[in-house]
Amino acid sequence: MPATTHYLPHSERTKTHYERFLRDLRRWLPPGLDDEIGEIAEETLSIVCRAGNGTAAGGSAQLQQVRKQLEVLFDTSISPEALHEVLQYGRLIDDFIVVAEEEEEVGNTSGVAHRGGDNAAGLGDGLGDLFFMQQQEEEAGDSSDDDESRTARDNRRDLMRFAVDVEGLTANDDDGDDGGADEDNNNHNNNINGGGRAQRVTFEEVACNPKYVRDSLRRLFPTQTVEECDLQADRLLRYAGQRQVDQLTLETQLTAFLGGYDDEAVMEWIGVVAASRWAIVYGMQFAEGHNQQEKEAVMDAMKTHAKQDRLVERLYQSVTGKEIGPKNDISNDDGNSGDVKPLRRVDLEAYAFKDESTPHRLTRAVVPQGTQRAVFETHDEVVLPATASATSEYARTPVSAFPEWAQVAFSGVTHLNPMQSKTFDCAFGSDENMLVCAPTGAGKTNVAMMAMLRAVKNATARSGAINLREMKMVYVAPMKALVQEVVR
Repeated sequence: MPATTHYLPHSERTKTHYERFLRDLRRWLPPGLDDEIGEIAEETLSIVCRAGNGTAAGGSAQLQQVRKQLEVLFDTSISPEALHEVLQYGRLIDDFIVVAEEEEEVGNTSGVAHRGGDNAAGLGDGLGDLFFMQQQEEEAGDSSDDDESRTARDNRRDLMRFAVDVEGLTANDDDGDDGGADEDNNNHNNNINGGGRAQRVTFEEVACNPKYVRDSLRRLFPTQTVEECDLQADRLLRYAGQRQVDQLTLETQLTAFLGGYDDEAVMEWIGVVAASRWAIVYGMQFAEGHNQQEKEAVMDAMKTHAKQDRLVERLYQSVTGKEIGPKNDISNDDGNSGDVKPLRRVDLEAYAFKDESTPHRLTRAVVPQGTQRAVFETHDEVVLPATASATSEYARTPVSAFPEWAQVAFSGVTHLNPMQSKTFDCAFGSDENMLVCAPTGAGKTNVAMMAMLRAVKNATARSGAINLREMKMVYVAPMKALVQEVVR
């Protein structure tokens, strides 16, 4: 193990890079080594930084030697992508100090500081040479497939006609009325790159790679097959394409689907996908278009969606450079314009009354026909005719509809009023519960009387005798006068 132990970052920038390095290191290591993650991380940085501080004359041989040392340390094979990230972390964590092996043997405590900085990327600078050679090997492998390169160039050429510039999507988030809301929704992604700006996936990045989602899933889950990643990518796009689902719900669905509760890398990627959902959805549709007509159909669908969603509107504006508003939408499908009249400002103060009595002074009072007016020395008397009854059209139930023994309760009454007639079938003809709401004087007491007569009817035998033991009635009234009116 190296002499350097208990490494502590000296700045917030290196602290952020070191935390991300530990998180990625857990993905590369076999399970069961979480307790030794700190020592393995320091040993990894020592190997990388020691190779960077030495000479790079070995070229590719030295790069392979570093790779073998890391594979022995990790006890597993390392992919070119993982080696690329390890070398990059070695450049970013520039305050790590490693003791040279020769000085360690003689017991010298003085160390050699690894200072990558920006100069480490240059040729002939140790770690920068390793990083540059590793990039050259990857570029050589990528350029071997001419068909894929030609397809990528064609996609970029098709994409340029739509003026792709998705960097403005996040740069303009503070503009407009809902910019603060967008910043709050994506606040949990603000520290991904160690800065205050949320990381997003650009439309151009996805539109130039039809396998973007699948490749991202393969990096997160290296043990899965290509077919499994394809199925997960299709399902992820279906989740992201649901317009009625908000960003928080989408993150919950993707977390439950991918099972990334304990994996910070998966959770971080899910947050980026949720924040860039529409750039990914429409970018994948654009990349899968086989001809120019299909690609234009994707942009038309984005334009239609932009009229309903503010985030999609910003994406469409940054991709095409066109605005979605009344100025561009005043023409109909036939090409005719001018149907929508321009709005104009109205001066409401000019229409306000100068005096509060002005509206009443201009109002004319009209009395109904048949009104009688009498003038006296002290006052004027106006007699208005009674209004026509609104219940005259309802059929009134005669008291003869009750049995003879029950008609005694309505002495002097020939017909029930409209309200009582409407409740007759329920109050006297059934045992169902009933709630009556009517103004004072409408005859609610007689409705209660009909319900009591129904209880008496149920307790009456065929011989006409009333079984008082089987009958019990409770009448509750707010005033004693109503009780006395019923109980006589």
